[in-house]
Amino acid sequence: MNGSYIDRMYVDPTEWRKGWGTRFVALAKTLFPGGLQLHTHQQNLVAREFYERQGFTAVKFGISPPLECAPDVEYHWRP
Repeated sequence: MNGSYIDRMYVDPTEWRKGWGTRFVALAKTLFPGGLQLHTHQQNLVAREFYERQGFTAVKFGISPPLECAPDVEYHWRP
């Protein structure tokens, strides 16, 4: 976390579908009840579907900064 920005969230694939990501997001929502923001790569459909199930909305499409320079999407969650 970087304030209300989810800077990095990674769940090992061996732990997927066990509720870890949902718990992490729930904790972040508790810590920042006014809202959250994050970015993920446009190609990361698993992450995008996960965040959308958690109530996040895509608000902006762009390119991540160097070194990645990959198409990304900015998501916001508002209560």
